[in-house]
Amino acid sequence: MNEKMAEKIFYKNLHDVCELMDNNGVTTDTQLRKYGKKVLGPFFTGVYSQDTIPKKNKANTCFITNVDTNDMPGSHWVAIYFSGKIYHIYDSFGRSSNSLLPIFTKRIKNSRFRFKDSDKDAEQRDSDHFCGQACIAYLLCIQQIGIKASMKI
Repeated sequence: MNEKMAEKIFYKNLHDVCELMDNNGVTTDTQLRKYGKKVLGPFFTGVYSQDTIPKKNKANTCFITNVDTNDMPGSHWVAIYFSGKIYHIYDSFGRSSNSLLPIFTKRIKNSRFRFKDSDKDAEQRDSDHFCGQACIAYLLCIQQIGIKASMKI
């Protein structure tokens, strides 16, 4: 599947998620936990700050993390899918996880696992506030079209 087709599926998912949540703006961890479970089922394991991500994750599961630590108010959501060996990280602004999630990526670098960032093009502008919904839409894409095609988004 090419990037254009994958992005078309992503944007349809994003529209559907925003409609389901009745929200295309700022989201809380409680909202993301509720709708993540509703939309993704047992594939979805939770919502965390980058310093509270569980050290052990089951293969073929996903979660959403905030780039801030637990003692901060939260500023941006990122989606993570764990294949069993690789943590695939999606940021709706297309930024590097090394700069966004320094605590988490350092931990991964010191383990037997690896991490890989999704495509660097942004699906969100600075004036948009739907990063939480984009995370759910992206994780839904993984269920629908697989991780290889989703990494092109």
